[in-house]
Amino acid sequence: MADYKIPNLCGTSVKFNGIQNKLDTMISNAIDGLEVDASALKTTMDTDVTSLVSDLKSLIPELPALPDVNLQGQLTSLAGLSVGSGLHNTLLANVTSKFGSALTAGGFSLDTLVSDAAAAITGGTDLCSAVPNFSVPAAGGDAVQKAVEVLQAEIDSLPEKPSTLLANANFIAAKTAVEETFTSYEIGEEVPDESIGPYRVAEETTKVAVSDNQGSVTTIEATTPKNSVGASTTVTTATTTKTEKITKSGGEVKESKRSNVAKGKGFTRRTVRIKEYILLDDVSGSIDSEFTLKNTPISISSVRGYDPTSRKGRGSWVYIAKASSSQTISDSYTLDGQTMTVTSDHREYDEDSNGYMFKVNYKYLDNYDPNFAGPI
Repeated sequence: MADYKIPNLCGTSVKFNGIQNKLDTMISNAIDGLEVDASALKTTMDTDVTSLVSDLKSLIPELPALPDVNLQGQLTSLAGLSVGSGLHNTLLANVTSKFGSALTAGGFSLDTLVSDAAAAITGGTDLCSAVPNFSVPAAGGDAVQKAVEVLQAEIDSLPEKPSTLLANANFIAAKTAVEETFTSYEIGEEVPDESIGPYRVAEETTKVAVSDNQGSVTTIEATTPKNSVGASTTVTTATTTKTEKITKSGGEVKESKRSNVAKGKGFTRRTVRIKEYILLDDVSGSIDSEFTLKNTPISISSVRGYDPTSRKGRGSWVYIAKASSSQTISDSYTLDGQTMTVTSDHREYDEDSNGYMFKVNYKYLDNYDPNFAGPI
């Protein structure tokens, strides 16, 4: 035994030398404590013994773990032995001892499994389908049935055929009907002058007098609410709410459909206020300026032109009066339908930074009423 007190001695173990040192210390403490109280010596010795036991356990290597004993493996080994031989009988007895009770509790017969395992191995079939997967710890214990191990494929899997999509006749018919309906709605940006798709045109108009709030009254052809309701027809069932229905005695129902497009100057119920900007390129005339409005005004709030010389050359929009106005310090305008003419007696007009020369605030009657639509 090496002397742990010799420093740097070749082949010494630090842990083992530490244990020797503790043993020497314990012997020394025991001798020194012969004259002290036994209880005090016990306390000292308990601490030393506990530390020594811990160090001794650290020197003991862990036992290797043994694999579980598997029933399928044992029966495979058994099938390779001659029936009735000593080795066969010994292994069969070992299998019976380890797995017999667990197999019986699981509803299996060991004799049947031995026969099935031998037949499977001889016939070259899969043993996993003939014998359940039971295992028991090598050190002993209860046998436990486990799930069958996952098999590994030896050949490529079969290709999967894509599913066949079958056309849904009802869906196709409904889709076609919707597409045809919406195609009838696509007629461009302008409303039509005849009934088509969701548009129903009112043919009748009424002469209506309108005032421009500046002392002038003009008579125009416009569509009144009465003009927009067509001739009534007899119906047997209720339709949409975009109609007028009158129930007469006897249960007969008269239905009158309301139009949403007006001929003439528009609907009297659809007064629209607009500010229209006129580009320099849309103005004609060398002395008087003439241009065409997008709509026919029923009243004009204001007309202004851009004067680049006003405000000391900074430019501004200046007021233009109606020709019949009593004002004489500003230029004037006249209106014929949608055509406006500006007489330049005092100023010369030009385009602003956006290219606009005039702007007109006015009201007009819209010829389309989106509150009423045809059948969908």
